Amino acid sequence: MKLNEILFPFVKWWWLLLIALIVSSITSYFIVRNQPPIYEAKTTLMVGRAITDPNPNDRDFYLGQQLADMYVTLAQRDPMINATKAALGLEELPEFNIERVSGSQFIEIKVLDTSPERAQVVANELANQLILQSPSAQSAGGSSSSAFIEQQLSAVQINIEQTEQELTQAQEQLGNLNSARDIAAAQEKIAALQAKLATLQNNYTELLASTRSGASNTLSIIEAAALPVKPVGPNKPAIILIASAFGLLLGACAALLLENLDTTIKTPADVRRALNLPLLGIIVDMGKEKETWAYAANHPRTPVSESFRALNARLQLVSKTPLKRILLASPEAAEGKTTVAGNLALVMAQSGEKIALVDADLHRNDNNFFMETPNLSGLSEVISGRTDVFNVLTTWKDDRIVLLPGGKALEGAPGNINPHKMKSIFETLETTVDRIIIDGPPFFMADAITLAPLVDAVVIVIRPGRSREDTVRTMVEQLQMVNAPILGVVFNRVSQQAAVSFGGYRLYSPRYAQEQKFKKNMDEQESETTETMRWAGSPTENIGK
Repeated sequence: MKLNEILFPFVKWWWLLLIALIVSSITSYFIVRNQPPIYEAKTTLMVGRAITDPNPNDRDFYLGQQLADMYVTLAQRDPMINATKAALGLEELPEFNIERVSGSQFIEIKVLDTSPERAQVVANELANQLILQSPSAQSAGGSSSSAFIEQQLSAVQINIEQTEQELTQAQEQLGNLNSARDIAAAQEKIAALQAKLATLQNNYTELLASTRSGASNTLSIIEAAALPVKPVGPNKPAIILIASAFGLLLGACAALLLENLDTTIKTPADVRRALNLPLLGIIVDMGKEKETWAYAANHPRTPVSESFRALNARLQLVSKTPLKRILLASPEAAEGKTTVAGNLALVMAQSGEKIALVDADLHRNDNNFFMETPNLSGLSEVISGRTDVFNVLTTWKDDRIVLLPGGKALEGAPGNINPHKMKSIFETLETTVDRIIIDGPPFFMADAITLAPLVDAVVIVIRPGRSREDTVRTMVEQLQMVNAPILGVVFNRVSQQAAVSFGGYRLYSPRYAQEQKFKKNMDEQESETTETMRWAGSPTENIGK
């Protein structure tokens, strides 16, 4: 699938995308316009004393991280939150977040609020309440047991220092002794002093672990929350931009959904996928043109007329055999096959061929669609045997085109065309013309399937976005059942924008459209002499000869 085919739904539904973008942008602007600024206050705590220990070990760091995770969980519980609200006299706390800094023993408490003062006091109070839940709060209380432990710790420290001095002196004296008895006594004294020193050091370690300075399960504030002065949000331009992008995305999704819900043939890719047929031509919508079936004669130099000439060229190149009879068929009414049939006959006549244009739709009221004189006798009278085919032929636009009108509409059930009589009529016409263009009825009429096997080529005319895929596929299947020679598909009444996306038809660019308008004005000023020179036709002949 080509890029232009992928982008086609968004180009087609551009107004939906624009509305979604505008609505989302305006809505988000009015929502964020009056939002107050938000401030962030942050308090940082540390678990344990491993970072201040000159000789920390892996166990201290691991234990500190595990304790930090437990304190984070504790801080998010209702007792902590309620204690903080009671301490500050608040009914509700602002938005806050507590988490451990990855790979460390630090705990961060972040508070977001529209009031910077309130954010600061809440962050600090949450930290205080968390400390109160830790053992370090008890050791900081100044109880008598804590003072006693501090006194014992000082006494043990003095004993350790004295024992170390005595041990040093004993070791020095041992070097000056010569008597075996004195040496043995000195060694016993040194051993006793070493044992005493080990006991004192062990006692000192145990006492130190009972104090705050030696505990692992402690909490301390290393960075109190400061008063924030710069807001951290909301980022109004970013919010509006994100909302606009989201609205545009919703519009794009809606466009894709509408395209997927639409079961019509819309693009050349749909023709290849659903019908396995070539796209022979793309005819741009002619707007408010009155005589659309004669457009190529009234405006021969325009891009639309050129598209009919390109269609004629493709018909000759695609077919392996000469095309004497070409049937224009459509799955439903109002697809524009009459317009294509008339203009195709005109461009063929302009190339020097003599063309018979047959109106084979015998069930519509405007049975002489190619002429402004209704109720002429035509094909229906020839089929019924009331007249001869040469008696109802009429020249149209120039003597190189003869028209076989439909005649008066036949009443009764569909299926009025007799295939044997129709074949005979075609053979008779071929004695006086080079090619026959048949404007057939819509395919839901039985006459269409009757005409299909009698021609050299069937060209299916559909309107993108209008002709349903299942209807067109059914039409193709039924044509194949009767061995009808389907040549391809023509897109009719396509917008200039869509024509550009269908394979790069830059022919219909705005610049070319301006040239088209200029040339249209020039065509309207041409004289009868110029009209005759353009057609390059022979003098009018007797049609019956």
